[in-house]
Amino acid sequence: MKVAIIDFDDSFTFNIYSILKDLRVEAYVIDFKKVQIDFLSDFTHVLLGPGPGHVDDYDSIFPLVDKLILDSLSERYKLLGICLGHQLIHYRLGREIKLLNSPIHGQSFKFKFPISEYLSKELQDNELQLQFYNSWGVVNEKSNLDFDLEIHGHSDEIIASFSKNITTYQFHCESVGTSCQRDLFHQMLV
Repeated sequence: MKVAIIDFDDSFTFNIYSILKDLRVEAYVIDFKKVQIDFLSDFTHVLLGPGPGHVDDYDSIFPLVDKLILDSLSERYKLLGICLGHQLIHYRLGREIKLLNSPIHGQSFKFKFPISEYLSKELQDNELQLQFYNSWGVVNEKSNLDFDLEIHGHSDEIIASFSKNITTYQFHCESVGTSCQRDLFHQMLV
């Protein structure tokens, strides 16, 4: 397993890198301003990391995200998204990204994950503490991809989505305010 972490100038990127290294995953951080699709040919997983701002601030990377989505659907990569990465993937799949009524920065909330064949046994029927750092959310509306499972937040925004080759989290699974970090990363990687 070899993971490319696309860095959107966010310090949490290196928390992600550290956890992946602790899990004995070969991981590399690549600056979003320098990444090209041919750089990624040797990777099994591509993780779009967190970052500041709105998805429109990153319009230069939209063609790459579109290609990564198509490649993941054809099973070339497993595509992962955390926070901004989660929003970028959903935005390119046709969903709206909306300013939250109350931005969430450094707050943790409990969410019960359902019993589902799409989740690892460690996450099923488990109440997790999830830490958020976001002003924007993915609106729960029709998408160009039917995810196998989606988990909704308190304002019905999408906070996690799971399919065979695309997994995204709005919350920061690498943050100290999130429980079961290893299980959440394991879910993304398998």
